[in-house]
Amino acid sequence: MEILFNLLFVPLIILINTLLKKNNYLLNYSGLKHQTYTNQKSVPLSGGLIILVFLTINFNNYESFFLISLYLFFLIAILGDLNLISSASIRFFLQIIFVIFFVYLFNLNISDLRIELFNIFLKNEIFNYFFVAFCILVYVNGSNFIDGNNTLSIGYYIIVLLSILHLENLGISLIFDINFLNSFLFLLIILLIFNFFNKIYLGDNGIYLLSIFFAFTVLKIHSVDPYISPYFIAVIFWYPSFEILFSFIRKIKAKNSPMNADNNHLHQLVFFYLTNKLRKKRYINSLTGLSINCLNLLPIIISLKDIYNTKHQVSILITSTIIYLIFFSLFYKYKKTSTLKKIV
Repeated sequence: MEILFNLLFVPLIILINTLLKKNNYLLNYSGLKHQTYTNQKSVPLSGGLIILVFLTINFNNYESFFLISLYLFFLIAILGDLNLISSASIRFFLQIIFVIFFVYLFNLNISDLRIELFNIFLKNEIFNYFFVAFCILVYVNGSNFIDGNNTLSIGYYIIVLLSILHLENLGISLIFDINFLNSFLFLLIILLIFNFFNKIYLGDNGIYLLSIFFAFTVLKIHSVDPYISPYFIAVIFWYPSFEILFSFIRKIKAKNSPMNADNNHLHQLVFFYLTNKLRKKRYINSLTGLSINCLNLLPIIISLKDIYNTKHQVSILITSTIIYLIFFSLFYKYKKTSTLKKIV
């Protein structure tokens, strides 16, 4: 019955996308500097709208304040997607206000980082709130950074949700009903298929909803079982968070503004490489996202083997960072060399 219900989202997605395209509304127009490696057709940014409909229908699984919070964050994102708030600084300011209030409202905190000196600071309630808010802001904006290639963001969140579902097998109490989470997984798979064939994008509205939902879910699971290593959470959130932090460091080192978009994120470099190496180019965009998520899947699978062991989790974080930097270096060097050859 639940599968049949979720299948009803297929015609709903088609209907919403048809209406949006017919009215030339909420569409992604490729051509901006950081989008030029994607296709040139207009695609509906309706992923978040579909997810919001799903969450609203499943309202009984939520506290009313949580659903209202999702609506508010969705509103901030949709105003950006519609270019009604074109300033990145204003959007970021609204994010800060919302996330701090969100963290305070739901008492999201991390009480133990397994570092005694830092734990002293975490005992201060205000510092703890701001620290968690900072982590969520990094995660949200990092998730937005990786939302470039088809299947990359949705595929990543499918991995996160599968990890959460696996926790139940380990005897950990999940804060949401297992049937609801299975239905959510099925919906994300449907969206992944549409996204693979370039029929739908998440947009900021989808990214904001998913990142806030999963940040809330994972942090609440950790509060239920504080013996879970906080670095297990870091492994789950590592890829988008590291992507934005590394991007800022990279741009500052190159004496560029960290707020300026460029084409040197890992997924863009992999896309450039595959475009030059493969003859059939139709689904290279989607294949890029899938290939990176294969790389993301491995450390998360390993981390699930011992979620309470901090040394185990830290070693995964270090290894993942080294592997990322190696791949980035190789693909960046390839792009730089190829570009120089074309100039010559």
